[in-house]
Amino acid sequence: MDQAGVGSDETDGHWLVFPMLYTPNIATLLDESNWSALQTALEEIDPEGVDHTLHAFGHWATPFDLIIVRPGSKAHETAEELAKQLEDYPVLDEDDFSNRECEAQYESVQDELERLTLERSGVELTADECGDLASEICQNANDSECFDRRRVERALVKLGWVYDEDEMVWFPESEGTEVR
Repeated sequence: MDQAGVGSDETDGHWLVFPMLYTPNIATLLDESNWSALQTALEEIDPEGVDHTLHAFGHWATPFDLIIVRPGSKAHETAEELAKQLEDYPVLDEDDFSNRECEAQYESVQDELERLTLERSGVELTADECGDLASEICQNANDSECFDRRRVERALVKLGWVYDEDEMVWFPESEGTEVR
């Protein structure tokens, strides 16, 4: 906690700065998760925002946000506890972080599937069907990496899909080429 403080006026100029900045344009999933957990924790103990406040700095290259807390307040105690937690382990909320990773993975798979032509019984898959397929690929994944086209294609093969190079289309192996 920085004793110098950063305030917008004389009423909070002596407040303490939480030792974490949030830079939205370069934030990782972990940054987003931790920032959300920090804000949630402070809002739970100080819902009126009397003892903590967010300061947003709109720098042209790298805008950033920071949180300041009133010294000696419950928000200050909570902020210190969270700062100590981050010293020992970089994740404040495992569930939130995991959910963000899963969502990013799903979106990555879905984006790649949209670039492919996928058909069942000669009919192109709907957006909902592609979403179901993306979910199935994510459930069978071993990690939380984002998927590139090659990984999605390998996942499709593992799920029993075949690529027809002549037609440039993917279809379930069970349909064979005679359906085409």
